[in-house]
Amino acid sequence: MRFRRPEFEFTLFYSIFCFWGVLRASFLTRGNGFRRPAR
Repeated sequence: MRFRRPEFEFTLFYSIFCFWGVLRASFLTRGNGFRRPAR
């Protein structure tokens, strides 16, 4: 099985980007002490 397909790489990059966004948003909200929209 080869995973050098463009859609696979795009999905992997998008998942990592979303994970980083959620992680940073949770860290910022935890530091501020109140909930804020993820956007």
